[in-house]
Formats: sequence, C-alpha cells, structure tokens
Amino acid sequence: GDWSSDVCSSDLELDNVEAIKKMVEAKLGIALLPEVAVLEEVKAGRLLSLEILDAPEITREVSLIYRKDKYLSGALLLFMGMVS
Repeated sequence: GDWSSDVCSSDLELDNVEAIKKMVEAKLGIALLPEVAVLEEVKAGRLLSLEILDAPEITREVSLIYRKDKYLSGALLLFMGMVS
C-alpha cells in the first residue's frame, strides 16, 4: 500500500516503550521498536512484527550512567573501558 500523507498525517514521539505498545494495541498507530521490546506481545498475538526490507540501518545513541559516590568493582571498570 501507499503511505501517503492522508494515511500518516501526524506523528507522536513517546519515550515509554510500554505506552507505545499499548497505543499500538489500541489501534492508535504503528511504531518502530526494538525487537526484544515486543517479543512477548508478538508471541501472544497481541502485536504483529514486520521486517522492514531495504531500510537504512537504524542506530540509537545510548549512555552508560552510574553514581559517582558508589564503589566501582573491577568488573564494572573493565566493562566501562570496553564500551567507552
């Protein structure tokens, strides 16, 4: 089908994955979400997952955060060194 501006005339950005899934389940739109975020709903048949063919790679910026006043174990310091 054709995704004309008549079909997709507005957009909404949310930062809560659960809220996004509930809106899609309520037939209020579609969403791009990480596959891992929808596995349970797809398995239960509440949502349908579609593969996007010929799509550009989608990336997401993430940050590693930690409390400055807490002890950092050797394993955590090693992990931090690997991802930074």
